[in-house]
Amino acid sequence: MKRVFRILAIIGLIVGGIPILLIVLTWLFARTDIVVHNGSTKELTNVVVSGNGFKERIPKIRAGGTYTLSQHPSGKTGISVAFDADGQHFDLPEDGYAGATFYTCRVEISPSLAVQVRC
Repeated sequence: MKRVFRILAIIGLIVGGIPILLIVLTWLFARTDIVVHNGSTKELTNVVVSGNGFKERIPKIRAGGTYTLSQHPSGKTGISVAFDADGQHFDLPEDGYAGATFYTCRVEISPSLAVQVRC
């Protein structure tokens, strides 16, 4: 009888542990993709994209170019962007909204160097 209870206990741990394992794996490997598109005619330099729990530097994005990065924000976040272009520094506060998993955010820099974030 003890052996039956041991087997049932092991089965219960395995079955109960699978959902927990899936949650942990989702949290560890799920990413938020951020696509930065330079729609201006100027090269962007010293580009910094940041949010809750991450900050990534991109040396430059050519005019008309796109750069994609994958991040794992520490929870809910907006996306802030800073860059240099045409002899000026632009530093924009957080915009848009992304959760910690499975979001795609698009950062669009317009021809006038205005920034719009859509998540």
